[in-house]
Amino acid sequence: MTRKNDVAVELLIDRYYQLYFNEIFIFIDQHIRCYEDSQDLTHDVFAKALAYLQRSEIKIENPRAWLYRIARTHCIDRIYRKRKLKSNRFKPGEEQDIAQPSPFENSILDQAMIDSVLEWVDKNTSEVERRIFELKILCGLTLAEVGRTVQCDASTVSRILSNLVARIKREFI
Repeated sequence: MTRKNDVAVELLIDRYYQLYFNEIFIFIDQHIRCYEDSQDLTHDVFAKALAYLQRSEIKIENPRAWLYRIARTHCIDRIYRKRKLKSNRFKPGEEQDIAQPSPFENSILDQAMIDSVLEWVDKNTSEVERRIFELKILCGLTLAEVGRTVQCDASTVSRILSNLVARIKREFI
């Protein structure tokens, strides 16, 4: 890619940034619920978009939807990584570092139940079921949005989710 094309791509991303930064930030912040992390992730979305456009000759037909897709993926990755870190924080048999908060501080039955359900979903579901669960329950996407992401129709997503919820209820209720 020539330097002239690099400048054009940078101008295009700058335009996308001006048009969509606020709404992408709000979308991310609704899911991440941490102002600083949301700012970082929003900037990451535009950096990823810039990198993609610099190495690709493909014209983006709907930049807003494309940026939302990148943002959604970043949110899911952040939530998944946070959940993995949380589940690996205290391993049985290890001494707890005094500087770390006690796992029993602010213990709420609901949070313990949520953690148990998330662990159960990780261990007892297929990749598609887990992905649908994360997108619908953790990220709050609509059935149609989940369907587009996992490449199936909304009725299939609804059926899979209903079956999964029934299995979770049998396990925990």
